This record gives sequence, C-alpha cells and structure tokens, in this order.
Amino acid sequence: MKKPEDAFGLGNVTRSEFGLSIAGLGIAGALAKATPSLAQSPGEEKGPQSRSSGPECDLLIKGGMVIDPSQNLDAKLDVAVKEGEILKVTRDFPEDQAVNVLSAKDKIVTPGLVDLLAHLFEGVSVSAPYGGADINCLAKGTTTAVDEGSADYSMLTEFRKYIINTSSTRVFSLLNIGVTGAIVNDGSMANLGFVNPQLTAKAAIENKPAVVGIFVRLGEGAALTEEVEFEGLKRALEAAKITRLRR
Repeated sequence: MKKPEDAFGLGNVTRSEFGLSIAGLGIAGALAKATPSLAQSPGEEKGPQSRSSGPECDLLIKGGMVIDPSQNLDAKLDVAVKEGEILKVTRDFPEDQAVNVLSAKDKIVTPGLVDLLAHLFEGVSVSAPYGGADINCLAKGTTTAVDEGSADYSMLTEFRKYIINTSSTRVFSLLNIGVTGAIVNDGSMANLGFVNPQLTAKAAIENKPAVVGIFVRLGEGAALTEEVEFEGLKRALEAAKITRLRR
C-alpha cells in the first residue's frame, strides 16, 4: 500500500517532512487520493466498527477546514488516514488512536489542486518561474500540473528527463506543434517547415501518458498572419487526430 505522502504525489518525502512543510505554508494536506473517501458524511466510519487496542490510524490531520466541493464538504473536521487510504472524515477523532497527529488548525484540508495552465520548463520556457514545479506547484497545494506547450517534439525527451521525472508534482505536457516550443512567445510557428504533425504525433504517442494533448499558440501576441495561424491550427488538429489526444 502507498504511504499517505505518496498519495499526495510527494514521492520519497517523509511523513514528518511533509507535515512540517505543509503546516508551515498554512495548508494541511493536498489529498489527491482523498476525493472518493471524503464522500463519507462527518462521523461515518469506514472499516471495523469495534475499536482495537492499538492505534486506529497512521496519520490524523486534526481540526482543519475540510473543503471538497465535489462532495459538498465545507466544515471543520478531522481526517484519519490508514495505510494510504482515508479511514474517516469526522469530528473529534481521538488523538490517542493515531500514530502521528498533524494539527491543521486555521488551515485548509483539501484534495490536491490541479493547474491546467502551467509553464514549468525552467531555463527553456520564457514564462517558466524560478524554482521548478515543486516550489511553484506542490508547495502551494497543487499536486498535478499540465505544462502548456513548453516542449515540442524535439525537446520532449529533455522535458521528461529534467522536469517530469525529477518533480514530486505530477507534471503532464501539452506538446507544442511549434518546433521551438515556448523558447520564444511569438515565433514557434514562424517557419511552417518545422511544424510537423507526423513527428509531433509520433513523439506524443511514444511518450503517453506524459503527453495529454497537442498545443498550438494562436491569437494576439503570436505575431503571425492569419494564414500561418490557420495552417498551424490545421496541423495541430492533424496531430491530435493521429494521437487521439485533445487539442
């Protein structure tokens, strides 16, 4: 079974390190695996009804404001975790029945957030913030991020090696149909000779599930004629059709 911190997408971070980092930021828990179990009504129990003599849970997130719009939860509750699964969401869970207790007083406890428009190819993308995915996403409660076109088919291997594979945050890619990715804001489709739907589709298929869609930059600021933009859109749609990915 996964440890609770693994459920948050924190990899090898220890439970104590996780607790200290989240508490220090004023956010208690990015509960990526919690959503199904948070459907329990406050006080509803999961598992054996009789209390054993030993601890009932591995981790108790105590006294936080539990917010989960998908389950219509917005209340001060305790979240008990056992063997990587949510055991109970309830009021006044006894602390002596937990191996570890994390105070969430004056903090929010919520399933992990998802950023659908991120720029994470640090040192390559002109829009990528300093510090990488974990500082800019995970430390703020975002456990999953979708990078918007930072890499094209020629740079995807490096994006996976240096960003996706090294981040505790779950990072996915919208693969840029433009050959320069997000190295520049306005010129990724300036030379249509490098806008290749077949090579883009090939890279996307070979790198599923890291690639979740095809990206094309259009509109104000792209510094392209309408004809070039339209052709770029056609090629992005062609790549998406080959891969059966969104665009």
